[in-house]
Amino acid sequence: MDNHRFLNVESQMGSCYSDTIYLQNDNPLFFPIVVWCVLWIMPLMKPRLFAWLAHWGNGWSFAALLLFLFGLNAGMAANGQDFSKWEEAISKFEAADKEQEPASNGVLFLGSSSIRMWKTVAEDFPKHQVINRGFGGSTLPDCIHFFDRLVLPYKPSTIVFYEGDNDIGRGDTARTVYEHFKTFAAMVKEQLPGTRLIFIAIKPSIKRWDQAPEMKKANRMIQHYVWLNNDLGFADIWDSMLGEDGKPRPELFLEDGLHMTPKGYEIWTRIVAAEL
Repeated sequence: MDNHRFLNVESQMGSCYSDTIYLQNDNPLFFPIVVWCVLWIMPLMKPRLFAWLAHWGNGWSFAALLLFLFGLNAGMAANGQDFSKWEEAISKFEAADKEQEPASNGVLFLGSSSIRMWKTVAEDFPKHQVINRGFGGSTLPDCIHFFDRLVLPYKPSTIVFYEGDNDIGRGDTARTVYEHFKTFAAMVKEQLPGTRLIFIAIKPSIKRWDQAPEMKKANRMIQHYVWLNNDLGFADIWDSMLGEDGKPRPELFLEDGLHMTPKGYEIWTRIVAAEL
């Protein structure tokens, strides 16, 4: 996948957040900087053993090493995820499209299992040409990677997008989810000008209630970003899925505590419809 899809898209779309480079282990600069420090500090600690490193590190050779490590780590940041596991699901979508080509200018529902299991989505939005392209277990990077195959062919007038749930579920930070969303939004704006992107807030769930603070943080960051861009929308389903005790309402979830019952989708239908 092209590395630029994960790097600096601030210039393409306005944001209330700065362009600060965060030095964390999922930043492509992290590994090269660590290696640079090791190559220069270790000779001071063990001069004879590491003298050749210091000598070799001077000049263009060291610069070439840093460039190599930067490219390697950037590639890992973009491609470290195993996208091949989705090939079967994506191929099935493409086969279905060959049998019956969806109409363009429809409403594309894209995302993880909460979209895939929305079996009544076409009935819930009868005034729209609905295309459901949910694939369970997916994350934002998956949708970015398969953008050319999952989004572009349909030329949708609107994309209703739900991701971030599995991202945070696997340990991604709110900042990472936010940055990936901006990347996806920038791709929509650049390659499908005029298409509106509606993000469904990451839902509160019984199973992942311990991660609610990080989910709320990601929702806030994305919502602020949406406010600054007229071609984006935000379907805020969070509060409506909570009970009087401030916790997820049990009747909205299946036994796994993660996926929704028809009552849960009734809430989503009402709030998404208002955005459409």
